[in-house]
Amino acid sequence: VSVLGHVDYSAAGHAPNPVVPQLGIWFVVLAPIVAGLVHGPLVSRFAPEARGHGVPEVMLAVNRMGGRMRPQVPVVKSLASAICIGSGGSVGREGPIVQIGSALGSLLGQATKVSETHLRLLVARGAAGGISATFNAPIAGVFFSLELILRNFETQSFGLVVLSSVTADAIGRAFFGNHPFLSLPSFSFNSPLELLLYAGLGV
Repeated sequence: VSVLGHVDYSAAGHAPNPVVPQLGIWFVVLAPIVAGLVHGPLVSRFAPEARGHGVPEVMLAVNRMGGRMRPQVPVVKSLASAICIGSGGSVGREGPIVQIGSALGSLLGQATKVSETHLRLLVARGAAGGISATFNAPIAGVFFSLELILRNFETQSFGLVVLSSVTADAIGRAFFGNHPFLSLPSFSFNSPLELLLYAGLGV
């Protein structure tokens, strides 16, 4: 794995960059530095709660602030995540999309002046929709939202979260296609002894 990683990284540095080909391998060094110089002040100045993973901040908003999130959070989180991911930062899409979806749900609830209970539910529905549409995983979106964001499985909450997750998944498939997030390579079962290895991985 380390050999392949070294080959991939070194080859990427020598590949011509379509935007600034004059930089050559220095693009690999300068891109994260410039992104960090933009990302840090952007988040610190406009939305400090948008730093970090994103999920703990949503849980904090639900448990201690009644689901209220500031309007600048989805905008700043979107820009900061795009900068960080686009420059090769070691971040993924889960945290940002959860916080962005939750913040949009919170803003909708605050604009319509719903009760605090319904506001928390809208935050959870936004998180479920984000996970569902981004990863093409509506079931995962439902249980992620119920277990981590709402932390309950009440019948009313479950039904509304499922509705949001399925709707987001349908919209996501319409825009991005019906493809699995992770594609598995072809596999052939050669020997029963392989089961011992699989059992070891399970442990």
